[in-house]
Amino acid sequence: MVTTSHSALGVERKLLVYRFGQTNCRIDVWVAGFATPNFVVDAYLNKNRKLVLCVGEGNVRDASFFAHKACAFVALDNTEATTEFASSLNCPVFTGPDAVYWALREALL
Repeated sequence: MVTTSHSALGVERKLLVYRFGQTNCRIDVWVAGFATPNFVVDAYLNKNRKLVLCVGEGNVRDASFFAHKACAFVALDNTEATTEFASSLNCPVFTGPDAVYWALREALL
């Protein structure tokens, strides 16, 4: 991972156990911040790897660079800026305490 004094510019790998009905699935999740360059994010995306954006009011502007690549959107708050941004996307929008679960389900199906 490349780091600067301001942020991490790389992508971290996390393993999630996702329960789908009676089945437990292990999912590789690659986590990147909004400071990660587009070419790095692009290198991870393909037909089997999809982008789920998790955005709050503080990072709406940064998230706009990745909006066209998202297959699902998680709104971290209900502020006007986040809601307006979500309405401009061409993907499903999820809110509430279970939003990440449903966004991952959308990405997997």
